[in-house]
Amino acid sequence: MVRGAPATPPRRPAAPPPRRPAAIAEVPTLRRSRRWLELTLGALLAGSCAGQAQKKDSGQVGVVPVAAGIWMLTGEGGNMALAVGDSGALLVDAGYARTAPRLAAAIRTLTPRPVRFVLDTHWHEDHAGGNAALAATGAVIVAQDDVLARLSTDQVVRGTRFPAVPAAARPT
Repeated sequence: MVRGAPATPPRRPAAPPPRRPAAIAEVPTLRRSRRWLELTLGALLAGSCAGQAQKKDSGQVGVVPVAAGIWMLTGEGGNMALAVGDSGALLVDAGYARTAPRLAAAIRTLTPRPVRFVLDTHWHEDHAGGNAALAATGAVIVAQDDVLARLSTDQVVRGTRFPAVPAAARPT
C-alpha cells in the first residue's frame, strides 16, 4: 500500500445461491457425460427447427433420431427433445396440453422409462402446455426463474389473455 493512500473498504461476502429442490441436484450429473453434449445439441436442433414446426396439427407426433438415446419430437407447435438414460428420461418442452396423450404415446414407443424431468425453454403454451399431464406422472418441471414468473401470472400478448397455469404445472 502507498503511504497516504486511502484504505480499501473490506468486501462483502457474496450472497449464497438460491436453493433448489433436491431432485434438481441430479440434473448436473448429465453434464459430466457425453450425453449432456448430445442433449444440448438435440435441444439446439429442436430450437432451430421450431419455425418449421409451426404447422397445423397432423394428429401425430413425429420422431427424429438425433443420437443414441436422443430424439427430436415434432408435431403441432414447437419441437421437443427427449434424452433417455438409465434412470429415466429428460424432455425439453412439453408441447400443448391437448397433444399430451399423443406425446406420451410417442415416448412409450421409444422407452419404457418414465419422464423424470421436463425442461421448459419458455412459457408459451406450445412449449409448457403439457406440463400438468407430465407432472401428474411424477415428472419434475424445471425452468429458468422468469419462466416460473410468467407461468404463475396471467399474461396478455397482443390482446390475447393467457391465464396462469395451475401450481402443479409450474416449474419447481
